[in-house]
Amino acid sequence: MKKQLDNLLRMLGLVALLLITITVFNRSRAAVGVDTLPRLYLHKIAGAQTFFSGWDVLGWTAAGVGGYTMGLREAFHAEPTIFEKNWGKSPTSFWGSEGWRRKYYDNDPSRGKKSEILGNANRDFWHAADKVQRAGLIVGITLPLVQTKRPLRQRLLNAGISAVVYSFCYSRGYNFRYGG
Repeated sequence: MKKQLDNLLRMLGLVALLLITITVFNRSRAAVGVDTLPRLYLHKIAGAQTFFSGWDVLGWTAAGVGGYTMGLREAFHAEPTIFEKNWGKSPTSFWGSEGWRRKYYDNDPSRGKKSEILGNANRDFWHAADKVQRAGLIVGITLPLVQTKRPLRQRLLNAGISAVVYSFCYSRGYNFRYGG
């Protein structure tokens, strides 16, 4: 429980740091409403002033969540009992090493499969993490690329930042295997 709380506090700290960064670099003094996205103004890149919008931050966040989830999934693949050891979960729970049995009636493969919803994402961690990871990667990489009013180099830079965030968060998620 203590490790889980520590991980939650670390994530909240990262979110707070991100919000502070947005506030510090936001040169617009107008009230931020639903229709106003924060902009992070940076130095000139290749002679043209550029900024990162809230859509970019959303893409980076999605990539971070997807990467962290993929790291957890890989850690689970390497050591299926990590959630049982770290959180004290039951082997047949959503987080457990025998969670795959939850897709069968009474957790018994001889009784037949239950109906699938989103490919068993609601049955065990492995399938749920797969869906979250794919969505985070797709949104994190494509969201910066589809903003057609921007120069190509800026869109590629934003997609590259998403890839770096994904990779960093992937390694943090995989390190959960070692206790945090």
